[in-house]
Amino acid sequence: MNKKVLILNPYACKNYYSDITVQWKKRTNLLHPPIFLAYIAAFLRSNGINIAFLDAAGENLDFRKNLKRIIKIKPDLIITKTHFSTWNWEKSLFVAIKEKLRLPVVSVGIHPTLVPEEFLKESTFDIAVRKEPELTCLDIAKGLELKEIKGISYRDDGTIVRNPDRELIENLDILPFPARDLFPHKNYRLSSYKRKPMTVIFTGRGCHFNCIHCGQQVVWGHRRRVRSAKNVIKEIEEIHKLGYKEISFEDQIVECDERMIEIAKGIKKYNFSWKFGTRADLINEEALKIFKKAGCYEVFLGVESGDEKCLGWLNKGINLKQIEEAFKMCRKNKLFINATFMIGLPRENRESVIKTIELAKKLNPDYATFYAFTPIPGTLAFDFYKSNSLLTKENWNSIDFQKVCVKTKYLSSKEIEELINEAYKQFYFRISYIFKMLKKINSFSIIGAICSLWRLIISLFKRENLNNRVKEIKEKILEEAKKEYKFSEIFEDKRIALKKTKTYRQNGFYFAIPIKENNGWRIFIE
Repeated sequence: MNKKVLILNPYACKNYYSDITVQWKKRTNLLHPPIFLAYIAAFLRSNGINIAFLDAAGENLDFRKNLKRIIKIKPDLIITKTHFSTWNWEKSLFVAIKEKLRLPVVSVGIHPTLVPEEFLKESTFDIAVRKEPELTCLDIAKGLELKEIKGISYRDDGTIVRNPDRELIENLDILPFPARDLFPHKNYRLSSYKRKPMTVIFTGRGCHFNCIHCGQQVVWGHRRRVRSAKNVIKEIEEIHKLGYKEISFEDQIVECDERMIEIAKGIKKYNFSWKFGTRADLINEEALKIFKKAGCYEVFLGVESGDEKCLGWLNKGINLKQIEEAFKMCRKNKLFINATFMIGLPRENRESVIKTIELAKKLNPDYATFYAFTPIPGTLAFDFYKSNSLLTKENWNSIDFQKVCVKTKYLSSKEIEELINEAYKQFYFRISYIFKMLKKINSFSIIGAICSLWRLIISLFKRENLNNRVKEIKEKILEEAKKEYKFSEIFEDKRIALKKTKTYRQNGFYFAIPIKENNGWRIFIE
């Protein structure tokens, strides 16, 4: 019991931050708190285990500093979380750790759950924890014989042993709240936010829907297990005492039901700003009204495709009409919408991708992400792509939802990449979108969104000279602006243009914007 267990979130790669999923820094500005490692830390601590906690990503430690800190802690056991995309870098880190410290290393998460044998064969890791980690990690930390521990795969005399699965935790209320007191909490950020510091909450685990591309169901189960509203509200109270100001509910699906309405009513008195993700067919207007009054400002929706046949292949059980209705309800309640789309589905051709791009522009979410469809090993989608020879890359490092690792019957990998870039350009370089986001500055802090958009623009033009495109983009914006907005005469003197802009704003034209043209400055007014 006196052994020290290090719970480690490694920063072994300069391009990725990982937790539930991997976020690609080149196109995002995200840094999620490692909430499930914090669950493990809290559970071990509450059971008398001596723990240390290091979030190397949160502290922005590079490879060398990460290794140095681990050696200084002198742990007897390391429990960490790995992901496909960061695998090559994490392998290198733990080879170095093993050279310096002779100790067992355990990994949890989607990667060791889906492919535990391959995971152990190609690494120096000793134990792969499959599925839900808390009870299994406690048995390991207590020093139980490995052959007696459910839910693990491990090395034994040169062979890989797979023990039986562990039963899932039925009553999630028994788990202590994540050990956020161990976090460098001011460093975390989401793609868009109102206030910092921020954190994430899971009100339940698992999902009873059957989308064929989802790997999370393998980890958390194909049925929904939820915490009581009372338990979630108690965690919210603790978060408030820790000084957090914003919450993101990050269950795979958040139901807009009586339980969530009770949670929303409980969160209201703490004056949090908050957001959640759900499915289009789970949204209802009564719940949205209550959520809005309780501080909710953003909804995350997975649209995925503008083609009904592609949605059918994903087995989402949602149609385009339901998606459009969900957007209408969110708009009616003045909620910020963050939507995702996928490109590279097996039945897609250029026309179906254009449908997705046009749907994105029609729905006009406040923030849109166009992912490269990425089949995850262990899912039905992966089996389909592999059996139909549609995988163009099978190395773990390609599983980040940004690198294109597939082709379709009609599109090559290169064509899919070009269409993704085209989707971003068509969506974000619309004058109507730019002006809409400028309007929100007064009512919504879009610092995170602006940073992410800038990273996006740089990455889109990484193969081009951005300076050569500035004139083209600017001319297009001006052309569209003249169609949709009133505008003033040209002012040759910038100072006069700025003074006139100020006067327009004082007279009620709050979104008057001066834009430079070839022969001077013109003021655009909505």
